[in-house]
Amino acid sequence: MSKIDKLLQRTRNNPKNVRFEDIESLLNGLGFKIRSRGSHYTFRKDRNIIMVVKPHGSKKFTAMADVKKILAYLKEEGYV
Repeated sequence: MSKIDKLLQRTRNNPKNVRFEDIESLLNGLGFKIRSRGSHYTFRKDRNIIMVVKPHGSKKFTAMADVKKILAYLKEEGYV
C-alpha cells in the first residue's frame, strides 16, 4: 500500500481529524499544483480546482467541510 493510499484511507476513516499537511501531501501525490494566498490554498489539476483554508490560530485540523469536499471530488474522479 502506497503512502497516498494510506493517507486516503486515513482521511476517509476519520475526516474530522485531518491535518492540513496530510491534505497537502495527498493532493500533491495525485498531481495537483498548489497556489496560496495567506491561509487560502488552491489546488489545481487541469480544470479542477479545490480550495482549502489552512487552519490557523489554535486550530490543528482542516475544516471537516473542506475534507468532505475533497473526498467527494476524489470519489467523483474515481480515486476512492
